[in-house]
Amino acid sequence: TVSGKPIVWADVITAMRVDGKKTTIAAFVAVFLLLLLFERSAVALGLILLPLGLGVAYTVGLMALLGMKVNFFNMLALPTIIGMGVDDGVHIYHRYKELGPGSARYVVRSTGMAVVLTSLTTSVGFGSLLAANLFGLNSLGLLSIIAITMALLSTLLVLPAAMQWIDNRRLSKERSTA
Repeated sequence: TVSGKPIVWADVITAMRVDGKKTTIAAFVAVFLLLLLFERSAVALGLILLPLGLGVAYTVGLMALLGMKVNFFNMLALPTIIGMGVDDGVHIYHRYKELGPGSARYVVRSTGMAVVLTSLTTSVGFGSLLAANLFGLNSLGLLSIIAITMALLSTLLVLPAAMQWIDNRRLSKERSTA
């Protein structure tokens, strides 16, 4: 009983809580520092991280609505979600930066389709876990699909609106100073 399953599982759960938080925070800090290194602009950093932040917030809200809890298996999805959430934002932002102000709508129609495809293929991969006979794997698949979808929707709906809002503000300032 001293080294039986309950003791081992108690250690696993404790490790999950501590190490899972550390891994998730480390993934976010690494992504943040890399973006800061490559972008060197607070506006760019904010725009790229916007879909990730909203995607995480929407995911947490849906988890609460659906009664989903973070468990040993779906904890593994959290660092992956950070990567996917930033990936979509990076692609949309860089295409927008390449085409310039006023291109947000075109970027969503063109690059947005590629972002949808990458998110869908990743979701299908994680979705295959829904067919598993183990609840933990089902939970990992479901949480991943929810999070990727929420980040995708934030990327396609909110990010272009934010880029357009910034364009409008710049245009308004240019008109008022001219």
